[in-house]
Amino acid sequence: NTTHIRLPYTVTPSGGLLTTVPLPGPLQTGGLGLSPDGQWLAVAFPTGVLALVPYSGGTPDTILADPAVLATLPAPSMDGRFTAFSVLIAAPGYRRGDYFRVDRTNGGVAAMIEVQQAAVPESPAISGDGNRLVFTVSSPDTLNPDGSREVFAATVATTPVRLLDFTATV
Repeated sequence: NTTHIRLPYTVTPSGGLLTTVPLPGPLQTGGLGLSPDGQWLAVAFPTGVLALVPYSGGTPDTILADPAVLATLPAPSMDGRFTAFSVLIAAPGYRRGDYFRVDRTNGGVAAMIEVQQAAVPESPAISGDGNRLVFTVSSPDTLNPDGSREVFAATVATTPVRLLDFTATV
């Protein structure tokens, strides 16, 4: 890749290259996530588009289109219905460091976890029902004052709410 543009490639289990996944533009920094079953790629573009693409290739399904939102760390659920993400910079209705969830079936974006982190979060994992999220924080912020690597799990309701349950494990 001599252009240094971020391009996703599909590979066989033995490591053989199958193909590049055709996307309608370059990826946002941190803008690629794979579903737990390996069937979906969640991709974020610097244009404010968040889309799901079948891993085997196919037409991207736009699930969010807002030029003010620079989504990052997309994490699709197993069936591709929910995608959790964070944002690189604050935008109206989007605070940097919070997690959001978009529902591909019913539409709309919900504030999933409002943590007011000082640091950008790390890649999350979302449950199939879209109500549980796990992520790590490894830099000092309001959740992790000493900057050690911490694993957090959160359970949320199905409507935009603040954090309902929060536990940290070592």
